[in-house]
Amino acid sequence: MDVLNEMKEMGKKRYKKGMIKAVENDNESNTSYGVRLLAQRIEDVADKIEEYKNSCKKGKGTANGVCYQKTKNINSFVLAYLVSRTVLDYVSKELGLTDLSNKVGLVIEDEARTQHQLDQTKDSGLFKEIIKYLKTKNRPYYHNRKVLLAAGKRAGIAWNSWKPTELHQVGVKLIDLVREATGIIEFKDKPIGHNKFQKKVSPTESCLRLINDCNSYGELANPYLLPLNFHPIPWTNPYNGGYPNKKENHLANRTLVKTRDKAYLKKLKQQDMPHVYRTINKLQSTKWRINADILRVMTELANDATANIPFIPNAQVQVREPNKPPDIATNPDSLKDYKKKKSKYHDDHHRRLSQEIRFKQVIQLADKFKDEEEIYFPFEMDFRGRFYSATSMLSPQGDDQSKGLLEFGEGKPLGEGGVDWLKIHAANCYGFDKVSLAERVEWFDEHEQEIFDSATFPILRDFWKEADKPWMFLACCFEWKRYLRHCEEYEEPTSFLSHLCVNVDGSCNGLQHFSAMLRDDIGGSAVNILPGDKPNDIYGVVAEKVRKRLERDRENGGLKRTIFANRWLNYGVNRKLCKLPVMTLPYGATLFGFKEQLKDELYKSKDQGKRIPFDKDKVEQACNFLAKRISKALSGTVVAACEAMDWLKEVAKIMNKEGLPISWMSPSGFLVKQGYLEQRKKRIKTKLNGTYVYSSINVDDESQSIHKQKQVNSISPNFIHSLDASHLIETINRYENLEGIHFSMVHDSFGTHAMNVEELGEKLRLAFVEMYERGNWLKILPQTIRETYGGEVWDRVKKQIPPFPDYGTLDLREVLNSPYFFA
Repeated sequence: MDVLNEMKEMGKKRYKKGMIKAVENDNESNTSYGVRLLAQRIEDVADKIEEYKNSCKKGKGTANGVCYQKTKNINSFVLAYLVSRTVLDYVSKELGLTDLSNKVGLVIEDEARTQHQLDQTKDSGLFKEIIKYLKTKNRPYYHNRKVLLAAGKRAGIAWNSWKPTELHQVGVKLIDLVREATGIIEFKDKPIGHNKFQKKVSPTESCLRLINDCNSYGELANPYLLPLNFHPIPWTNPYNGGYPNKKENHLANRTLVKTRDKAYLKKLKQQDMPHVYRTINKLQSTKWRINADILRVMTELANDATANIPFIPNAQVQVREPNKPPDIATNPDSLKDYKKKKSKYHDDHHRRLSQEIRFKQVIQLADKFKDEEEIYFPFEMDFRGRFYSATSMLSPQGDDQSKGLLEFGEGKPLGEGGVDWLKIHAANCYGFDKVSLAERVEWFDEHEQEIFDSATFPILRDFWKEADKPWMFLACCFEWKRYLRHCEEYEEPTSFLSHLCVNVDGSCNGLQHFSAMLRDDIGGSAVNILPGDKPNDIYGVVAEKVRKRLERDRENGGLKRTIFANRWLNYGVNRKLCKLPVMTLPYGATLFGFKEQLKDELYKSKDQGKRIPFDKDKVEQACNFLAKRISKALSGTVVAACEAMDWLKEVAKIMNKEGLPISWMSPSGFLVKQGYLEQRKKRIKTKLNGTYVYSSINVDDESQSIHKQKQVNSISPNFIHSLDASHLIETINRYENLEGIHFSMVHDSFGTHAMNVEELGEKLRLAFVEMYERGNWLKILPQTIRETYGGEVWDRVKKQIPPFPDYGTLDLREVLNSPYFFA
């Protein structure tokens, strides 16, 4: 298979399909050329409209003309955006001037009418709430228009609809102003019969050239990134590595680090980081192959329209479309309930359809590579130092479907300890992972018959389908069956060559790093840095603390606190409810984020049939109430993490005052640069569909201003990501000889052959301990600031940096004895 040509052809096909769909759906303003034309020409259109309005005001233009009278109170930029977007949506179709002017007129009338409705209901805020609701639902324009028309009618708001002649006159004038301002369209008389002509709105030659240039570039510049059936090019600097012949194959933008900051890439080129290059080249040199058994089962079930399996998206299998109730015309509540059900039905159908398409695309990719003896995945990095497979869809870092379809291309004997690790991995994939390692092995042995049957009759058996990660678990079942056959044929069972990737995952890894950094024994115990007979469950610990706090609220609080506490306790505050806030805390989640996560969880449970114990207008308050208690429980469980995050944010704020990005040298020797920049954007507030961004221009120089909020909100997650990336790098580099060792690494999930899991566990623990024994990595921030900027900047900054958080009493060496640190 010529993979590189295949990538180009698939990319062209995908791009062309998108362009054709855009033209068919009257949505060309969202194509690459539409966005470019809009960004380049809209200011000219706005200036021309403003000039027209001023001329009319001064009596030099048609002050009494229909277009001026209808549009004089609408912002010129809004008018420019609406008419330009509408013209571009149909630019390839060459509509008749009458048809296009009517479309423009209707859009402008919608804007004027919505403004009128907002003005009429200013005090009640009715339409503001409706518009706010419509934005959250992300509905198409025509739907929003229909809703607002109906709302205006119900509210009895008078509106004199524009006459067809008025719509036409408004549209024609604005289209003509676009023509004069931009030169991208022209009016042409096209014959439609004998001596009959129709005036068409056609793209000019210069416009057609731009469209063709954009499409020619787009077809080649967006290849479909596939795995390779040959070894990727080793990375030696930020510009050379991964996919071969990048310029020749239109992959010139594939650099080691995904960034637009050219100055940063130049600095990385000067950086001496042999461990980073050794790690990324090892990851992308790992041989993989398609698991034929999983592909066979997956294909059969995906093509079975009658298979109603939750984790296999099938748009054919769905809840029946709701029937219209008999009293829909006379009962408003009945109508409202029907609309709600119909909306959910359509949402579910489109979601399942989208998921089905993606699911089948992954199968198609796997099928394309099923006969290859070995395949490889080129790797790249982000600015935090994390590693990512560059491929589209199918990847060893993908979801359960992708991971189930992939196995190591080279088999390794199970060895003495490999059998147990295969069993532990199977239990983990099934979801039986909150118990000791010995209990996981026992669970496997107790269910060995179901596991064997799952591999023998995968279509008929349901046991494997109930797993947390069904495809990965089924891969374990097939591997176990192959192992049993090997045992029957050979005297030495441990010589069985296993191709399965066995993973061990960090226990709430972000909090592990914070706890180790500041020697937090309380937080360290909660996230399994300290050894124990069973794994500690920080989500359960937090949930228990929250329940106790709620019980105190119920007994000693005021009426409101008592009601909220009682209802949350009756609803059930468990580890599942607290898991997302705990997981996202080290990655910058705030009290607002906790509240939103709780709301999402409530509504998900409602969709599954569980009753929400709060009235609709109280959900926000109730979730905010619980979010505060989760935050308090967390701050008492992972004290050091909270202190470290606050310290990091203070440093970010100090650098914001200087208007400078933040850099730090990670423990692995990788230079991190966090420099979120304010993008030059023009926001246009339309009444019907809210705020549109017509232009977003990124500048790659140091002169652009820092995005202060992003800098503060992102410093904690980015810092932690740089540390977990360093841990991965240092783990791999503890191997003196990497020959014959294969890895599948996903940030805080480390995978290898079953026989190598024990050795991997030893090295990842040693790497973690030694990384944090070298010092407090918070100190690298001021150190790098001093080395990067020095002089007056450092003199100002050093006086403002707060004291480092205090160390606790955690003995880091205990990590070496903790079986559940990664398990």
